[in-house]
Amino acid sequence: MSAEDRAEAMALLTAPDLTGRILADFAHVGVVDEAVNIQTGYLACVSRLLDRPLAIIIQSSSAAGKSAMMDAVR
Repeated sequence: MSAEDRAEAMALLTAPDLTGRILADFAHVGVVDEAVNIQTGYLACVSRLLDRPLAIIIQSSSAAGKSAMMDAVR
């Protein structure tokens, strides 16, 4: 990783509006009104490198958009 890439990554990670930026990216691809679910799914995905990664279960009624939301998070 170049020093420039590392500096850019650290700027993103330390941004005070990181969650807002994540939600804006999801809105850009069409996923809206799911802030809590998006943030939960995002945290589970980025935890994959931890010794004990997070796991989530999404429960809702049929045709509620569960698969679409998780596809967007992945």
